[in-house]
Amino acid sequence: MAAVRGRRCPAWSGRAGGSRGGSLASAERTRQRISPAGNRRLDGAARRIHDDVHDIDPSAAAARLPLGRSALRRSQRRLHFRRSPELRENGRARGGPRVSIGRYGFDPPGEAPGRAGTARPDRPGSVHAHVPQPGRSMERLPQKPVPRPREKPSLDGIRIHRLCLALSGASCRSAGRTGGMGRLRGGSSLAGLGRVRGGAGHGGEDGGGSIQRTSGLVRHVRARQHRADDFHRPGFGEGPLCRKRLRMERQAVRMSGSRKAVVVGAGLGGLSCAIHLALQGWNVTVVEKEPRPGGKLQRVEEAGYRFDNGPSTMTMQPVFDSVFEAAGRRREDYVEFYPLDPVARNAFHDGTVVDVTGDIGHMEEQIARYSPEDALKYRPFMKESARLYELASKEFLSRLVLDWRDKLQPSLLAGFGRIRPFTPMSRTIRTYFRHPHTLAMFGRYATYVGASPQRAPSIFNMMAHVEAGQGVFGVKGGTYSIVEAFAKLAGELGVVIAAGDAAKEILIAGGKAAGVETEGGNLWEADAVVVNADALAAVPRLIPDHPGASRMTSRLHKLEPSVSGFVLLAGAESDYPQLLHHNVFFPERYHLEFDDLFRKGILPEKPAVYVCRSGGGAVRAGAGEIPRSSLFVLVNAPAQRDGYSVENRKEEYAARILGLLEDRGLRGIGAAVRREGGLLRIQTPDDLERRTGAWRGSIYGMSSNGFRQSFFRYPSKDSRLGGLWYVGGSTHPGGGTPIVTIGGRLVAERIAKEGVRTGWA
Repeated sequence: MAAVRGRRCPAWSGRAGGSRGGSLASAERTRQRISPAGNRRLDGAARRIHDDVHDIDPSAAAARLPLGRSALRRSQRRLHFRRSPELRENGRARGGPRVSIGRYGFDPPGEAPGRAGTARPDRPGSVHAHVPQPGRSMERLPQKPVPRPREKPSLDGIRIHRLCLALSGASCRSAGRTGGMGRLRGGSSLAGLGRVRGGAGHGGEDGGGSIQRTSGLVRHVRARQHRADDFHRPGFGEGPLCRKRLRMERQAVRMSGSRKAVVVGAGLGGLSCAIHLALQGWNVTVVEKEPRPGGKLQRVEEAGYRFDNGPSTMTMQPVFDSVFEAAGRRREDYVEFYPLDPVARNAFHDGTVVDVTGDIGHMEEQIARYSPEDALKYRPFMKESARLYELASKEFLSRLVLDWRDKLQPSLLAGFGRIRPFTPMSRTIRTYFRHPHTLAMFGRYATYVGASPQRAPSIFNMMAHVEAGQGVFGVKGGTYSIVEAFAKLAGELGVVIAAGDAAKEILIAGGKAAGVETEGGNLWEADAVVVNADALAAVPRLIPDHPGASRMTSRLHKLEPSVSGFVLLAGAESDYPQLLHHNVFFPERYHLEFDDLFRKGILPEKPAVYVCRSGGGAVRAGAGEIPRSSLFVLVNAPAQRDGYSVENRKEEYAARILGLLEDRGLRGIGAAVRREGGLLRIQTPDDLERRTGAWRGSIYGMSSNGFRQSFFRYPSKDSRLGGLWYVGGSTHPGGGTPIVTIGGRLVAERIAKEGVRTGWA
């Protein structure tokens, strides 16, 4: 047999290159040099390939087999073939004569045309056979048949795929280096057998077909037709081919759309993941303990007031548009956005007001009123902010970091070098600005990731570009309308949202997540489970026997939680025209707030107060035209800790915040929310923990203070259990409504990709 590229194997070809059958003497010498195990593998490959040739109609296969070189070499390393029932029927199944492979095809034991078979002296009953000339039929030695009933398989994609691999000269399982066509350990090589030609099957009932070698090599065939009887036929066998068939069977299951995923939690990240998995053909179920989806973002309607309880500043509109575009929909048909300009109003203790806008000239004018020097540096700072955003979008927001291979990608390492990850936000801001108002205005962006500007990496200065450069938008009907739009799209794609039924336990089987059991007694089987909850709290609760539970418990006390929130839902029968949609009231010494939050772990003595006027203005109610304002008031609060209870101080602290707002111009708000017709609801970190399962009542899980907690957050894929994934603000790429939406898409794409590659999907 000759190897590819014109090289000749001395085992079957004469030194003078005369006959196609090869030199009988050199064949015997080479065969004696091969170990007995090598001979058995070689002969077994011949019988198995011979069986495949008899099983398939070559004329049908030839029309469907394109030729190529790369899949040939892959197939040589991966597959070996089972024993041939065709040979068993002729008495050669066990202990019978062995078969060698010739240069152009197969020659059964016996007398080859024009040459006599050569018996092996070291193996009685074996025959070294030579190859017939192309086009000649094969002959068999008379043997007592050993009948074995066998159902002849149909000609489908699987059988054609097997023939494709067989004709490519696939070596047996123990093949070493593939010398062109697959070299065996004994030094011999299997030459390339070509494309099937002729009409009838080789050695079949018609017996008129033949196998010829062509110059082309067999390419990979995508077998898209599957039959269950081919996968589960008795006597199927073991080995790589069996595993190959199993993968192909699972691929058929994937193509049929019966892959199952369960998402625990219906936040924006979980809904985004569910939508993109459904677009990949998965059957997705979302389990949510609250009566309505949304996670931390909920709508509160009470006493004629309506609040968006949770995230309220909406940025990066294209991220939300892309979710609907991926499904071939228009976002405008589900939810309506409108731009906000000015973006936000920053009010300082001395009466200075800066309205953040995308107009750089107008921003410079406002800053110049209290600091001309800072105004000159505003444009360079915004340029640096835009550069950081571009780097973050390219290197950190567009990929998952699951293992050391992802962490050591050259582009990621180069990106770290360009963003100065060990430089805190405040140091970068101080290279441009000096005035406390400007430092406070841009340092506050650290709270968007639950961190302190003195410790959060400089890359989060990109938020200045995100807000002022790209813009902030409002949502018609409130920000909860985004959740409703995602839920509607998910339903159209076949996603089942099981609201009001909390997850009780994630079921583990064979080291993989196999499903979710709920408090209501429902059992949802799954090939993949996605946890859209704070993983630091969800894993110990849902998987008490997690392999890494002890290590996680020991690490939890070392992690620093992000800030939490002290929230007032204030409804007043008054209008406050001085308020925009987003408003921030800064104290005189803003930097002291972060010392209280992270070092002392207490409520800030003099906090910055954020006020969102839900709905964009006062709501008119009834025929009396009474103005009604729904105000979402937020103050940063410390996460839960032993020895300090925010719950016990909530009434006193709420009164202090209302007093601060009255001092800043919201006259009579304290009395308005408490008298008849008003509304005041207080929410603490304890409430957030009870409602959403947030770790220690924090908003973003671990804080983004420092390099490690910022860039290597809780991994999106469980390192100990297969098929278990995490989505949300506590995982990569981080918190914020658009960022968790991106994270849901990235996880869904990786699940689908790994499912196709490994075959379990």
